[in-house]
Amino acid sequence: MFIVFACSFLAGIAAVSFYSDGNVFRTVFVIGVLLFLFFRIVWKDEFFEPCFIVLILGFIFGIFRFFMSADPDVNSVTTEGGGFLFNFLRSLNLSFSKQLATVFSEPYNGFMSGLLLGNRSEISPELMQDFNTVGLTHVIAISGYNITLVISIVCGLFSFLSRKKRVIFSIIFVVCFVIFVGSSASVVRAAVMGIIGLAAVYFGRVYVASVSLIASAFFMNLWNPRLLVDDVGFELSVLATAGLVYVSAFMSEKFVNKYFKFLPVFAGIRESFSMTISAQIFVLPLILFYFGRLSLVSPIANLIVLPFIPWIMLFGFLGGIANFASGWLGDFFGFTAYVLMKFIIFVIGLFASLPFAELGIGWFGFWMAAAYYFLLWRFFISRI
Repeated sequence: MFIVFACSFLAGIAAVSFYSDGNVFRTVFVIGVLLFLFFRIVWKDEFFEPCFIVLILGFIFGIFRFFMSADPDVNSVTTEGGGFLFNFLRSLNLSFSKQLATVFSEPYNGFMSGLLLGNRSEISPELMQDFNTVGLTHVIAISGYNITLVISIVCGLFSFLSRKKRVIFSIIFVVCFVIFVGSSASVVRAAVMGIIGLAAVYFGRVYVASVSLIASAFFMNLWNPRLLVDDVGFELSVLATAGLVYVSAFMSEKFVNKYFKFLPVFAGIRESFSMTISAQIFVLPLILFYFGRLSLVSPIANLIVLPFIPWIMLFGFLGGIANFASGWLGDFFGFTAYVLMKFIIFVIGLFASLPFAELGIGWFGFWMAAAYYFLLWRFFISRI
C-alpha cells in the first residue's frame, strides 16, 4: 500500500508540474503511465479496490503538496544559526577544508574537496569540464558509497556493542555526516536509504533496496516537492541508484560476466564496470535531455579511475586529519593520495583531449526519453 501511495504521490507532483508549465500532453502521459503500471501490476490482486483508492489519494496529495510549496515560506531553510550541532559541524567542515588546502596544492585540493566534502567550488573550470567530458562528475559528489563507508566505519568502531546500539550510533553519525557535507539532495537521498536499511536491521526486517529508494524519494519530496521537477542532481541520483537496484545484477550475470571475462575481479574492477554500465543505462536519457551530450569514453574512463577512488579518499582523509597534529604527518599520508590523484587527472585529461570523447546530441527531447524508459521497462525490468 505504501509503495502505491508513494509512487502515485510522485506522479501527482510530476503531472501538476507539467500542467502548470502548459505541457498538457506530458501531464496526460504521466497519468497514463501511472494507470498502466498500476493495472499491469495489481489487476488480478485481491487488494485491487483498496489499492486503487490509495492510488487516487496519493495522486491528489501530490498535487496538493506541490501547490503548498508555491508558498515561499513552506520550504524556506535558514542558513543562519542552526543550533550548536549545526554550527559545530559547519566549523569543523571549514577547519578540515583548510587542512586539506595545506596538505594539497591545486588542482589536487579541489579534487580532494570534491571527493571528501562534495565541494566542487574549489575545482578549476578546466578540470571540471574534463570531468564532464569523460563522464566522471559522479566521482566528485557525495553518494551512497560515502554513506556506506560511514556506516561500515561506525559499525567497526563500535563492534563491541550490541547490534541495535550499533545501528543507533550509525544513524547518529550518518545524520551528522549529512550536516557536515552540506545536505545536498543526493546526499540526503543516500542517507535516507541508509537509515531505512539500518532501521530494517534494528527491527529485524528484510531490507529491500527498491522499497528504500521509493521511500527516500517520497519523504524527500514530501519535505520539498520541487526536488522532483527542479533538481537535476536529485533526478540523476535517483535514476542512477535505480539502475544499480534493478539492472546491476542482470547486467553482471547476462552481459559483463559473459562478454567481459577478461576484466579482473581483483579490487572490484569487474563489479565497478557492471555498476557503471547499469547506472549509465538509467541516467543516459536524462543526460541527453538536459545537457545534450554523450560521453563515448565514459565506460573505459570509469573502469580505469574508480578502483583508485577509495584509496585516494582514505589517504586524503588521513592526511587532513593528521595535519591537525603535525604538518609533516599530514604530508606523509597525503603523498600517496597526491600520486594517485596526479595519475587520475592525467588519465582524465588524456581521454578528454580525444576528438571523439564527447558527442553533441541536441535533438533528444522529452518524448524520446519517455520512449527509451518504456523500452527499458519492457526489456529489462519486466524480465527481472
